[in-house]
Amino acid sequence: MKENFEKRPDFSWIDKEINRVINNIISKKDLDDIYNKVQGLENGGFSAEGMTYFLEKTKNSRIDLNNLAEFKYALEKLSYPKDYVAQYLSHENAHANTSDSIGAKHLGYSIIIFNDNGDLIVRQITRTEFPANWSDKDIAIASEKIATAPELYEGQKLSEGDNEMAKRC
Repeated sequence: MKENFEKRPDFSWIDKEINRVINNIISKKDLDDIYNKVQGLENGGFSAEGMTYFLEKTKNSRIDLNNLAEFKYALEKLSYPKDYVAQYLSHENAHANTSDSIGAKHLGYSIIIFNDNGDLIVRQITRTEFPANWSDKDIAIASEKIATAPELYEGQKLSEGDNEMAKRC
């Protein structure tokens, strides 16, 4: 059987997800409230409970993507310039590679879209699953390594979200 290597993946589901999120847009204040609640749950550190809360509360404003091809497509659909797309792919891939290298499982990428005084803002994150037998301290140490990976791995500046995560750990 001859395979057709020219067949393009069907990313139409991503178009639908972008529309879903935009129709359920949250405000920057609501997102900040979620982050503040997570910090309260984490009590100055990092906890699985805080991450579970974050994922639950952002599910309507978040698009979960499985791989770099889907992530790239979503960024392009959100009208990111090509040089920014390349930078974000490299940045988030550094997080993913570090997750895998320290024994955590990289689950994919997510995009959170929120409204900041009429502007649609996109925040990118990587999703990581930690082994069930890791303590909150183990997770915090691993999370700090993952958060700071772009700086160490690629010599890039850390994003605001990366800096926040590193401080919490």
